[in-house]
Amino acid sequence: MITVADDGTSPNPFLSVLPDRDWVAYHGTSSVYSESIEAHALSATHGSWSPEDCSAVIAVYDRTQWTGLSGGIGVLRAYGPQHDIKRSGARSTYLTETYARASSYTQRLGGEVLTALVDALRDLQVFSRDRAVRLRHARRFLDEVAKECVDGPDHAWAMSVVSACTRAGWLQEENARLAPLLQRLLAVQREHEPIVYATAVDKVLLRGAIHSQPMGLRISQWIPPEHIVGKATGVTRREPRPGEAQLAIEEFELAMTWSRRVAAVNGPDSAT
Repeated sequence: MITVADDGTSPNPFLSVLPDRDWVAYHGTSSVYSESIEAHALSATHGSWSPEDCSAVIAVYDRTQWTGLSGGIGVLRAYGPQHDIKRSGARSTYLTETYARASSYTQRLGGEVLTALVDALRDLQVFSRDRAVRLRHARRFLDEVAKECVDGPDHAWAMSVVSACTRAGWLQEENARLAPLLQRLLAVQREHEPIVYATAVDKVLLRGAIHSQPMGLRISQWIPPEHIVGKATGVTRREPRPGEAQLAIEEFELAMTWSRRVAAVNGPDSAT
């Protein structure tokens, strides 16, 4: 594995050291996971949280039907491990088609799901202690949802949501139960250094994979260390610059190339 320092001057610091990048994809992550990744595998099991942790947080939001303040719970619902497990029975590893896109994920301290968990947990603390926030949500829920449930089978459920929003006691208990998780995640974030791994992908790794424009490559199996061909440290995020329309076209074409590769291995429904 080649290690390079990202000084921010190149669109891809692997350009000169990995000339053959046709089947290379990228994974933006945190240095706190490097030891496990390099010793064992690039997989979704090296995280500092579990699917059960995510489910416990989501369950509190389900009880209140609140969508939070930061957007963290939305990310957790859409891209958390439950989505992968429901689809394939296991958590997935995500790769991007370009270094620039991978660099953006490294800015989320500890990873995207960990950041979403921290945001969601902090939002719950606000919801618990700020009565005005709870009542505002309860009134909105009454106006938009509960009134439609009167005399219907969901009326009892709707009233239980309103009750959950107006009582702080159970929320304080849930926050106390989840506090060790939040502290553990914050400790991980304090140790974060941005890392991007360059990964050699082949048709074997693409078995069971899915490619989509929003998510990149979703790999359903562990990626052995020998497939990791490069490591970039000190990663800085690449921001789009004016006049880079040609670069955007090239990135789109590269995404289409990966879609075709995934479809060739797994069928057309695996690429969107």
